[in-house]
Amino acid sequence: MDFFSSPFFYDLYKKSYNRTIESLDDTPYAQIKNSFPSFCEIGANGTKVDNRILTELNLQKSLKKTSVTYFIDYQNSLKPINNYLTTFSDFSLDKVLISSDDTIDNLFSRFSKNRKRNIKKAKQNNLLFSLEKTERVVDDFIKLYHEHGEKLQYQPMSNQFIRNLVSHKLCEVFSLYSNDIMVCASISIRNHTNELYYYIPIVSNEGYALKASDLLLFHHIEYCLNNKIEVLNLGLTDINNKGLLNFKRGFNSHFEIVKRYTIYRSFFDKVLIKLRNYIKN
Repeated sequence: MDFFSSPFFYDLYKKSYNRTIESLDDTPYAQIKNSFPSFCEIGANGTKVDNRILTELNLQKSLKKTSVTYFIDYQNSLKPINNYLTTFSDFSLDKVLISSDDTIDNLFSRFSKNRKRNIKKAKQNNLLFSLEKTERVVDDFIKLYHEHGEKLQYQPMSNQFIRNLVSHKLCEVFSLYSNDIMVCASISIRNHTNELYYYIPIVSNEGYALKASDLLLFHHIEYCLNNKIEVLNLGLTDINNKGLLNFKRGFNSHFEIVKRYTIYRSFFDKVLIKLRNYIKN
């Protein structure tokens, strides 16, 4: 089962954000499902959802806002969803494929020149790698996570959500320390028996300068190889974000293109959001 469709993640999400659900037959999701027979929500997690509970929670949340965003498989064509007005953009879903007969040297040899150079530089910076989930590590992660969120200006997940998520046996905390200070980390999830999902990556300004993100992903690939995991899922990236795309592709990732649909409640809401984005940029 997909981790993000599991009862554990559903309960965690509901308790952390106080969401409630109604009948799935009388909801915005049912309208979308009827309009898109081949509907496949990939979502911000970059994973295909096996059931629709979390989708419904997010759609209900959208009723209180002006819009909601979903990633839908690339084969679907753009068309109105009943009375919902939609726009779309393309995203790349990148995955590093790891064969059981690979070696870490063979995998490293397929990286781009920039990734190889940055990994070598990071190793020279005496960064300490950890896979621990101690209280201190989780506290350090939450502190850096909020600092990272302020820099990128996104709405962070709750501290309780992070603590409960980390407690699950399928979740790992990959972290790098410099002089006893966390500079880069990720909560990563064993989403399937053969897939590790790079779920919540964070890096400090110091970690960025030390090339810590490159080394952390290298440790993810090494972990997958040692634990017979065939896929490292790097999640979704806007195709216009060339810097992040180059970073992921530098690890010899394979990709597929999916469409992101934004569903607006009204024409006014659509114009208002586009105006806000224009002013912000």
